[in-house]
Amino acid sequence: MQLDKLRIVLNEAYHHVPFYREKFREIGFDPGSLSSLEEFRNLDFIVTKEDVRNDTENFISEKARRSKLTGTGPAALLVSHSFLRLTQEPMVVRMLA
Repeated sequence: MQLDKLRIVLNEAYHHVPFYREKFREIGFDPGSLSSLEEFRNLDFIVTKEDVRNDTENFISEKARRSKLTGTGPAALLVSHSFLRLTQEPMVVRMLA
């Protein structure tokens, strides 16, 4: 069950989030063929804080409807409503720092 849920998340990332699609292709990883949690643990793939800072827009799902919450500058939040149907709550994608 945990592996199935991980596959769903990774497939969503691969198909809809530019950053992950590019990185998965670079390392030759097909999330649909993931066969074990151990295989996932052994992937040569790390996302750093610098990756997020340097390429923020490519971390946002192409499916997401985005809106900026109140505030500007360092405290501004960007929320994604792409999972609203699943959670009934907007999912916070990032806080600019």
